[in-house]
Amino acid sequence: VANATAFEKQGWRVIWLQKEFKKARHDAVPVRRKRGAKATKHLDSFFEEIKNDPRDVLLSYEGFLGSSSMETGQIYPHHQAAIKVLKENFPGRHIQIGFCIRNFADQAESSYNSRVSRGKKERSFAKYAKKISARKVSWMKIIEHLSDAFGQENLVLWTYEDFKKDGVGAFAKI
Repeated sequence: VANATAFEKQGWRVIWLQKEFKKARHDAVPVRRKRGAKATKHLDSFFEEIKNDPRDVLLSYEGFLGSSSMETGQIYPHHQAAIKVLKENFPGRHIQIGFCIRNFADQAESSYNSRVSRGKKERSFAKYAKKISARKVSWMKIIEHLSDAFGQENLVLWTYEDFKKDGVGAFAKI
């Protein structure tokens, strides 16, 4: 998003879902279930607009896969619904996914902070972290589902550490 102008000069349409979904601020997945007809109509009209845009679309929003919920034993429990939204709304379009894998400690902290910022009354981070099983929580299910849906050749992965060192290089892989 910080480089939207550069992408747009190369013919891309850049969409930052967090900004563009002001009326449906939550992830595209829960919006369909929780926010009712008004948000669903907004979401459908948004996708209808970009479906007909001939440009390549860079859809940027970390939360598109859903909320992180590590204490449930899965990082993004609703990620399959997000995959379905992409496949349904971009039929016949080539979809490439750039996906950043965070280390366990960073993801646990982010998951905790996300819950607190959404108004969930949380115990201390130490108590929250004790409920998370490092053996159960893995990126593998998400990576497998993304790969199955869009093809392994269309899934570009990088680590958060690599991104912090060279964000431009990480995005250049897409």
